[in-house]
Amino acid sequence: MPKEQLTASYCANVRCEPGKKKTDVWDTITTGFLLECREGGGKTYALRYFDSGGRQRQYKIGRFGDISFDQARKMAKTLRAEVVMGGDPAVRKEEKKAVLLYGELAQQHLAHAKTYQRSYDTTEMYMRRHIVPRWGKVRLTDIGSQEVTKWLA
Repeated sequence: MPKEQLTASYCANVRCEPGKKKTDVWDTITTGFLLECREGGGKTYALRYFDSGGRQRQYKIGRFGDISFDQARKMAKTLRAEVVMGGDPAVRKEEKKAVLLYGELAQQHLAHAKTYQRSYDTTEMYMRRHIVPRWGKVRLTDIGSQEVTKWLA
């Protein structure tokens, strides 16, 4: 577990230690910020911290190449501040993932509609052709009246 002052050029040039599957390079400036280097060449920015229960957690910030070093460091500082203030970024992420996708709600609606609607086939056709292709993979918390209005316009 080497410790270095992470910079954009250092992150671009660092490689996994020979004979290891993964090497973690810790930043000396931002506590918990690290770069994971894998033997296949992949690199990932992450923040490791201890949650309120005393367990070590890791929050993956992003893959090297997908986000810049400056963006990763800024995000690490933001997440670190949240942890210091008593928050847990991993819990927030899990809560967001727990919200249903519209496609899942549509299946529940169609199952219920089949029990009482006379024109179920029409409802199912509109859902399958128009609504689910647009909104099926969107979380319910991300759908608002403005988004629906834009779509209908």
